[in-house]
Amino acid sequence: MVELDGAGQFGGQTHHAVRGVQERLSYEASDGLALDGLLVLPAGRSHKDGPFPLVTLVHGGPYDRHADRLMLGWHPSGQWLATAGYAVFLPNPRGGQGHGHDFAVRVAGAVGLDEWTDICTGIDLLIADGVANPDRLGIGGWSHGGFMAAWAVGQTDRFKAAVMGAGISDWGMLAATGEVLPPRATQVRSRAQVRRISPRKPLDPRTQPPTRRTPPHPRLVRPVARMTPTSDRHDRCG
Repeated sequence: MVELDGAGQFGGQTHHAVRGVQERLSYEASDGLALDGLLVLPAGRSHKDGPFPLVTLVHGGPYDRHADRLMLGWHPSGQWLATAGYAVFLPNPRGGQGHGHDFAVRVAGAVGLDEWTDICTGIDLLIADGVANPDRLGIGGWSHGGFMAAWAVGQTDRFKAAVMGAGISDWGMLAATGEVLPPRATQVRSRAQVRRISPRKPLDPRTQPPTRRTPPHPRLVRPVARMTPTSDRHDRCG
């Protein structure tokens, strides 16, 4: 167990590590939706010392949230990054917990779209406030957070590094080859819809060498998930 003393330091074997100050954030999405999140400043630093390299950590779920508590998990942790000199943005975009049913279902059938702009809006505000260095941005996450990290680098080149942990890169292949259909899955209307919200995009056949076609595997005939985008605002960070 890691203990904190009154001076904000870790006890035991990590007593030389100082935790970063964690602050609550409130802001509005591009469509006016009220959002919140957390900011962890680099350990031993304050706002006046910025701008800092910023790592955005997206939570899983998407029905989850970053709560205002000390986070020292084995997956990407804001406090561990703070001890290495990074500021950490922990956004709570639409689709998560803490704001009721209507807030949670806003991403149903449209993961990676409006929630992506929610994250980008928060990053932009931190840059404007002098907290984040726009030339030193990173992003990462686990599960749905991993999906969002992969989605991010497919939408923009502003991130210098991304870490995808146990995320989905191709919704169609997940539904077609998995042992069970994802809980959100119904039936798709078109392959284009699934491709649109998958971080992995198919290669352009006009630029690829010809390959030998093989008969499809019998497991690939099942319908895949219907995920119908509800907005075109997902590309605003490009």
